[in-house]
Amino acid sequence: MMNRSHHRLGTTLLRLAGGLVATSALVVGRDARAAGFATARFGGETGHPLTSNPTAIYYNPAGIALSRGLTVFADGTLALRNLTYDRRPDPNAPGEVPEPADAIGANTGTASLTNFVAAPMLGATLGVPLGESVSVAGGLALMVPFGGSATWNKNDAFANNPRYPGPYDGQQRYYTIHGSLRSMYISAAAALNVGRFVSVGVSGGVALNSVDSVRARNAPADTDLDTEGRAWLRAKNVTPQLGVGVMLTPLEDQDALRIGVSYQAPPNFGRMKLRGLLQKYFAGNLSGERQGVDDVELHQTLPDIVRAGISLRPVRFLELRIMADYTRWSLFADQCINNAGQPCEVSHGDDGLKDGAPKPGSETISVNLPRRFRDTIAGRAGMSVFLSPRAELYSGVGIDQSAIPDATVEPSMVDFNSVSVAAGGRFGITRHLTAGFTYTHFFYSPRDTTGRSNMPNFAAPSNAPDAGGLYQQRIGVLDVNLQAHFDVMGK
Repeated sequence: MMNRSHHRLGTTLLRLAGGLVATSALVVGRDARAAGFATARFGGETGHPLTSNPTAIYYNPAGIALSRGLTVFADGTLALRNLTYDRRPDPNAPGEVPEPADAIGANTGTASLTNFVAAPMLGATLGVPLGESVSVAGGLALMVPFGGSATWNKNDAFANNPRYPGPYDGQQRYYTIHGSLRSMYISAAAALNVGRFVSVGVSGGVALNSVDSVRARNAPADTDLDTEGRAWLRAKNVTPQLGVGVMLTPLEDQDALRIGVSYQAPPNFGRMKLRGLLQKYFAGNLSGERQGVDDVELHQTLPDIVRAGISLRPVRFLELRIMADYTRWSLFADQCINNAGQPCEVSHGDDGLKDGAPKPGSETISVNLPRRFRDTIAGRAGMSVFLSPRAELYSGVGIDQSAIPDATVEPSMVDFNSVSVAAGGRFGITRHLTAGFTYTHFFYSPRDTTGRSNMPNFAAPSNAPDAGGLYQQRIGVLDVNLQAHFDVMGK
């Protein structure tokens, strides 16, 4: 049995780890507000594949060819997220150990989090006319299109418990205690508009990818409180990223009708490897004395995205927009962790091996996190009313599909079908400076996966405790931005 001094040391260590995670998440982390953990909401209702402001560097780089002069854009997203998870495991599921009589509520009941996060997006473009019918533009931006972060509340019923210190970290701890996952893009872009009819653009640069996660872990992937340990994974890498787009403006007034299509490739154009450390505290040891520190690689594939939209101004003071995107989340099938330099491939049950089992040559896998995401389609419709050349009100509504099937939903990767409603405006402060804001509220359908979690049934090392239960989420997002514009070319 662990003594109190060991428990305090272990708690201090994990709080330190969690503090590092939470701090990084506060700076650039974003909670998932769309399918999977896509978080590309920067710009609010002014960020979409039809825009010409600097958010187009990500949404559709062809759009910056419709800009003129120098534009500098600073955007901040502030999100308040509440998530609850009422764990209801199948008592007969593999690895589910009954709670001791003196530890009821250790592995069942409701866990919750309430997190506030802030994330920046910075961008600038320069549009230069080369003649009556040709113009070019370039741009540079920093943004976080993929990410998520979470710090779960404690289970106070087990605070300072001398026999069972582990459950203090909540009923969800077998999947996450603290964690963040993100890809931050630094992108340059170039675009060309020809004949005032068609624009083409390309953006590319680097993606800074990182994962930082602390979770409870037992060596046999069960819920035995006496052998409960911890695992702390930190990994990162830098990969290339690329996007392309086309914009059609077939009418003389380029704002009257716009048709845009864009494609964002996965970071690294497919499978990536994040290099880092996996620290393990097993066999009931939460004292801070590590059982091992492994030099590991995390193998994963993020999705590619196709976006399309059309905007129409039937009269000068009104704009209507409709947009959709298709995200190939099925590429995000596993997060496989292995000793650096070793193969990391698992079966999906279609080759004679049990789902989650290592494929030949990958027998030394440390951990595999089955995701099995599915492709999604999302849609948004919006409108703007121009009160004057320097005052605009806008609103929108969107729908998003869940990318995660019931079989693999768990507290560190939870997703919902949702409807969002947004409203805001932008207003000229001075001749060169405009301020804008959008508030978006997301309405999520609760998910009850009781009896449908497949996590205990995967082959080792992909198996984990039953993640079935009732998930409910609420998120409100405020996006604010400042845009400075200077027509450096003159009239």
